[in-house]
Amino acid sequence: MGSGAEQVYVVWDLWDGVRSGIADYDGAPHFFEYKFDNDLADFSEVFELRMIDAETLQMALDQWAIYRAWEAQFHSGRVKLETHPGHGGIDQQYDQLEQALKQRISEAPVVAQVGARFQPIERQTDRPYGCLLDMEVMWSEAQICVKSPSPT
Repeated sequence: MGSGAEQVYVVWDLWDGVRSGIADYDGAPHFFEYKFDNDLADFSEVFELRMIDAETLQMALDQWAIYRAWEAQFHSGRVKLETHPGHGGIDQQYDQLEQALKQRISEAPVVAQVGARFQPIERQTDRPYGCLLDMEVMWSEAQICVKSPSPT
């Protein structure tokens, strides 16, 4: 990993960039999520971080392994999109982990709001074309815009 970069373990949401997942922050695993700014009616540049324990990380890695196996099969042309485990009702273990992870993460308090720059780790040739590459993240101080109160 690059200087100052931290490991990204899981990417759960990817839309015009990484939106949520699990990565190290100050050397410890955290759930991260890109926040929607209602004032801007768009996603902000701020990620909220919630520290997670080792058991939650392991559950996320187990679920990620199920997804990554499907992803490789899909991008190799062996399975159809309809078999995506995230659709629910396709892989019982994936579904159970999904419910447990949602519960655990929702109970963890927000511990930081930060900016982030995600980048793929170089020289990854072992995945079929189209698969998400393993990533690293550089965290930065968040540029939080606070809407000024209207004058009365």
